[in-house]
Amino acid sequence: MLQQLKNKQKENGCFETYQRNIFHPQKGWQPVQDSPFFTANILLAIQEVDDPIVKEIQEQGFRFLRSTMEVNGLWRFWHHTSSHLSVPFDADDTSVCSQALLANNMILNNKYLLLANKDKKGYLLNWFFPRKEFLLMQNYFWKFLWDVFRCSKAIISKKITYTEKDTAVAANILLYLGESEVTKEYIQMVIKEILEDNIVLHYYEDRIILYYHISRAYAAGVVSFNKVRNTIHQHLINQEKKGFNNILLSSTALTILIHFGLDSSLQKRIYESIKTGFERNKECGHNEYFITKDRYFWFGSDALTTALVLEALHCYQKENHIK
Repeated sequence: MLQQLKNKQKENGCFETYQRNIFHPQKGWQPVQDSPFFTANILLAIQEVDDPIVKEIQEQGFRFLRSTMEVNGLWRFWHHTSSHLSVPFDADDTSVCSQALLANNMILNNKYLLLANKDKKGYLLNWFFPRKEFLLMQNYFWKFLWDVFRCSKAIISKKITYTEKDTAVAANILLYLGESEVTKEYIQMVIKEILEDNIVLHYYEDRIILYYHISRAYAAGVVSFNKVRNTIHQHLINQEKKGFNNILLSSTALTILIHFGLDSSLQKRIYESIKTGFERNKECGHNEYFITKDRYFWFGSDALTTALVLEALHCYQKENHIK
């Protein structure tokens, strides 16, 4: 499976991103402009796998992430081009790319920018806009003002908004920022959203992806997320009864259970299901991971699906001492 993943990596180190129009499914999955987002998530998923092929994938992937970094440690979903809607720098891409590069011993001085990009209540926001908090920060206010001007089409059409937040994005931000005195209030906001069933998902349709982000942050040291483990466990129990829609969701569900140390019997059932499914199909296809805010386009990647399956199988086998 690792070799399959390696074969999907492009010469520049990127893994292809695909989109599918929900209203024209007959067109199938179409490749889009290179984006760092899936590449960073793939690198995060396989970082604990000890294999020479992983080292090769990482070396090329790290190089690609570094090449797409802009303005002192910030990323956007894709660079400005005439063929795609231009978008500003965002906290989601910036957080997962920064976290992935930590495995390459690349420590960036960008956390203060993420922490300053907040609303009046202190909730960290999705998009980097020219906010008053940036006025005294090395001309960042003017950099963001110029960047937003270049993205005016997306803003005028309200595809992105000034105060936009997303609970699944919040979990990715906390994966990178970690738990500290500076972030504890923000962490409690996210916990409250989950416990009160008041989550906001602009870009992630399925709660399992949100809970995967939460569990990933928990495993990385945001231990306060232990408060939502029972809520997440119950959701996964209910979801198993309905059936997981695809191997990507069943794989992330298994990883969630392992991260939180939940329900070994449910873990085993999902593990056997994933193994059986992969042995039957021999390869992973494109599966939906996130969606546009207007719900017109799904984004997925066979490479990302493969990496998430690898992560789940590796975690389970390590936990249960299976060679």
